[in-house]
Amino acid sequence: MKNRMKKNLYIICGTVIVALGVEFFVYPLHILAGGSAGIAVALYPLLHINQTLMANIFVMGFLVLGLFVLGREFFMSSVLSSVLFTVLTTLLSPYVTAPDISPAMSAFYAGLMSGTGIGLVMRAGGSTGGTDVPELILHKITGIKLPTIVLLFEGSIVLLGVFSYGIEAALTGLIAVMVSSYTMGRILTMNGAPSKSVQIVSEHHKEIGEAIQTELNRGMTLIPAAGGYHGEAREILLVVVANSQYGTLIDIINRIDPHAFVITIDASDMHGQGFTYPAAS
Repeated sequence: MKNRMKKNLYIICGTVIVALGVEFFVYPLHILAGGSAGIAVALYPLLHINQTLMANIFVMGFLVLGLFVLGREFFMSSVLSSVLFTVLTTLLSPYVTAPDISPAMSAFYAGLMSGTGIGLVMRAGGSTGGTDVPELILHKITGIKLPTIVLLFEGSIVLLGVFSYGIEAALTGLIAVMVSSYTMGRILTMNGAPSKSVQIVSEHHKEIGEAIQTELNRGMTLIPAAGGYHGEAREILLVVVANSQYGTLIDIINRIDPHAFVITIDASDMHGQGFTYPAAS
């Protein structure tokens, strides 16, 4: 219960930061950032629908789409952030005025707050929903690497903005996208690392394995081995975790066996159940 409350607090704090960044820096100066907010900004000159309302329609629509296509687990990981985001932006919208700064600085702070907020949500094992949904669906259908799909999808939002606002606005939007991506990566790797393949040598490997299955819903492999000095038999626990789960994995290991020997290696091109779309329940 305590761990769940801590994760929910991370999700709430992260979502508040994202909502503030969007309302104070993205919408007032029409910054072509990524995500649902970026789509709303890009379409505003064409549809003349309030940007906050339009983005919230996309967020909730994508949430429902994710439930039917990606499954209940994705929905549960996204619902708190998605609902909170729509409520906060709706409440903030009437009271926000454009900041007295340049569009480039607004894009920088928009990206900084977006990356920080999304990173906090992901560290808690949650998802902000939004454009994550169509990106994951396209990956699931086409098999194209997720980073490639994200780049193409977010790039198309900026490209759409070229027709609405011109090339200068699109280039300014790229500042927000790049700063957001960098900041999110820094938040995710704080006290941890990106997606990793982790080998664990411990006399308590059974307890650690059970905790990983229960708390992270990850499978693992036991590799028979022998000590190089005395030749005693032992088991090496091999597990691959997503970015947002690495910190929790280390907490599990330290809680059960602080003296465990852990080897961590960068893992890339992870795809399949549990990584690029939700694990089976």
